[in-house]
Amino acid sequence: MGSFRFSLAALGGAFVVILLVGTPLAGVGLALVDQPLAPFESTPASLEQVFSESGAKTLFLHTLALAGVVALGAGALGTWLAWIDARFSLPGRRTLCLAALLPLAMPSYVLAGAAASATGQRGFALAAAVLIIVTTPLVHLLVGTALARVSSAEEEAARTLGASRWRVFSVVVLPALRPALALGVLLALLYAVSDFGAVAVLDVPVLTWRLYDAVRGQELARAAILGVAVLAATLPLFVAARILRGRAPERAVSNPRPPQRVTPGPLAGLLAYSALFTMVGVGLVLPVTVMAGWVTEGIATHQQFADPLGPLVDTGLLALGGAVFTLALAWLPAWTSGRGRAW
Repeated sequence: MGSFRFSLAALGGAFVVILLVGTPLAGVGLALVDQPLAPFESTPASLEQVFSESGAKTLFLHTLALAGVVALGAGALGTWLAWIDARFSLPGRRTLCLAALLPLAMPSYVLAGAAASATGQRGFALAAAVLIIVTTPLVHLLVGTALARVSSAEEEAARTLGASRWRVFSVVVLPALRPALALGVLLALLYAVSDFGAVAVLDVPVLTWRLYDAVRGQELARAAILGVAVLAATLPLFVAARILRGRAPERAVSNPRPPQRVTPGPLAGLLAYSALFTMVGVGLVLPVTVMAGWVTEGIATHQQFADPLGPLVDTGLLALGGAVFTLALAWLPAWTSGRGRAW
């Protein structure tokens, strides 16, 4: 009886998720089928014409390129930060690693605006750097959790048998990290594809930015085509993440124990502090400093500031409600996936 009730609850949760996903897809389909007439035109343009004029192909390639660069950067930097957090013994490591996670709470458009103000630059490279800083904490958290579960017993056994450090990492540690790394990279990819704030501030021609332009200009058919392109851009990303994930080996260690922290050499220590200070400096100090400059300039010019109390309360309520709603929707699929085969 309990499993029957659980199955009904799982089906109900799946139905809600499908409804939430299917509703915008249905809207996109209706916009393509029933195109509104453009001003001064008696017949709607054909889909082929709208597609050719939308620039969807070029925007699609730009979006995938941006997502790929962000994923590679966030995957490498996040894994390195997770390794520093879990395996190194460095002065100030705990505080710096905690501060390196704070860019996750920084809106991408705020960081993009601060970076543009500080450098005077815009474009693809700066947008990629901003999105790497914002998404690296996702990889850091996931890979760090996986590292904490790796027992040092297998690593010690491999070293006893004469394996080099790289051999131990590639054969023992990396296979255990691949699922978490793949998930982190996938989240970075999806974030880069769906991001609107950073690319809008830095004026990078990608799908989401041009989709907003089309909606603002009431070009619904073009917006629908670009919306389909955004969805299509996610498909190869899931395939790539699935290939990266592979199949995690099943291990059962009789005497699991956490690995010992080591003091890195001069070069590794320099690289560790460089990564930590880059994350804290670019992801936290830079935007706070630039925003403080904006506030100081506003006070000096006698600008009227908005009351932050109302937006702060609204943000807190929306964040809490969104977290509860997301947890309610994600719990049943996660439970079902965890009890069966993983993705």
